[in-house]
Amino acid sequence: MVSDRSERVVVLRHPIERVWATLTTAEGLSGWFGSVAEIDLRPGGRAFDHSR
Repeated sequence: MVSDRSERVVVLRHPIERVWATLTTAEGLSGWFGSVAEIDLRPGGRAFDHSR
């Protein structure tokens, strides 16, 4: 059976507010991954990372 889910544990030594903003906004994700990102946090929403 193939799962559509992946998990990874990462310890980040930054304030939780900064980490949350990075992982939950398009601007934060773009900065983290170095590309253009889109994110929809609603149930069933999707996140996309578009390489430059």
